[in-house]
Amino acid sequence: MSAQAIDVPRPRRRSLFGDFLELPHTFRHLVLAPTALLSVIGLIMVWSASSVEGMNKWDDPYHFTFRQAVFFVIGLAFAAVLYLVFTKAKEQTVIVLGWIFFLATLALEAATLIPGIGHSMNGNQNWIRIGVGDLGIQPAEFGKLALMWWGACIFAAKAKAAESKLLDKPFQLLFPFLLGGVLLTGIVVWQDDLGTGVVLLLITLLMLFNVGLPLRVLGLIAALGAIPVTYLIIQSPNRIGRIFGFLDTSANTSGINYQHTAAQLAFARGGWFGVGLNASRQKWLGLPEAHTDYILSVVGEELGLVCVLLIVALFGVLGFAGWQIAMRSDIPLYRYAAGGITGWLMFAALVNMAVVLGLFPVFGVPLPFLSSGGSALVSVLGGCGILLACAYQLPAARAYREAQAKSPKVTLYEA
Repeated sequence: MSAQAIDVPRPRRRSLFGDFLELPHTFRHLVLAPTALLSVIGLIMVWSASSVEGMNKWDDPYHFTFRQAVFFVIGLAFAAVLYLVFTKAKEQTVIVLGWIFFLATLALEAATLIPGIGHSMNGNQNWIRIGVGDLGIQPAEFGKLALMWWGACIFAAKAKAAESKLLDKPFQLLFPFLLGGVLLTGIVVWQDDLGTGVVLLLITLLMLFNVGLPLRVLGLIAALGAIPVTYLIIQSPNRIGRIFGFLDTSANTSGINYQHTAAQLAFARGGWFGVGLNASRQKWLGLPEAHTDYILSVVGEELGLVCVLLIVALFGVLGFAGWQIAMRSDIPLYRYAAGGITGWLMFAALVNMAVVLGLFPVFGVPLPFLSSGGSALVSVLGGCGILLACAYQLPAARAYREAQAKSPKVTLYEA
């Protein structure tokens, strides 16, 4: 009698990295570490990149550094508050606060259109002055966070109505979220800030994609949104000039392509390891917006390609962590919030880097964590606070806390 082969089940082998991802606190660390490192690098580089302009405009080389540090502390407090709200408050409370935050942001955005309240800077009337000098807030930056939070609340509430299957109906996905997103975007564009308006529109589309809006409907909305964007570009000599400048970067290097040329010179001079901190030449008024939109080029000149690649890697880690949090979340509110925040931060970082490297027309999008700007920094840190809360609510983290409550001696590997 011939022997019959018997299939013996073998235990599934996991890599060390796979085991690491299954630990209950892994994704909190993968959010916290790049957030902290990028913020520290940002504070250092704002000090270096803004010293010349601070001295010229305010007779103080630490003017922008001090302001950024103050907003960093405010951002940490804001992140802590949002973390506590998303981890300690009931879901219904989070949803109500999401509505309040969105409506308050919408009201502040509308207030920038009122003479005497709104303040114009760089041609965009999207600021509200809150003190003397150049101190102010930019409601549009908080609009990015508000739109994401509000959208997550709307979709989470509709996901609970499982018996009516609201999220299976395109109209339920679009209303009222699309209406609110278009309204907020319209006000920002009315202020002549097309770059931020496009970002808000893309965040709206991203949230709709995350919740499962059919691609044909999503594509139709994107096409309809592209019509006014194209018109606003064509009717503006400055915007159309940026497009033509991007198509031929060797033309008019002292005019429309001046920023691009100066940024490339900064990268070329920095090489692999840079010329040293605070030793940039381009920041001596040779590179416009050196401490804001083009701060990455100063990083490349002073700290070299190695540090630029480190920053790219940190954003990659943060994006991977956020994506995993969204994929692993079993609670709709946290799944939608994590997906929205991750997409917003990664899109902003990608666009800014592409612009600085000359791979995209000038767009006016700051680099998260690094670019000087108080409203943007506070908003980004607030988003990371919510992302940490979403990681706290992952099934593995909840299981570990429940296991510890039953037996305080339980280890991370036993949970």
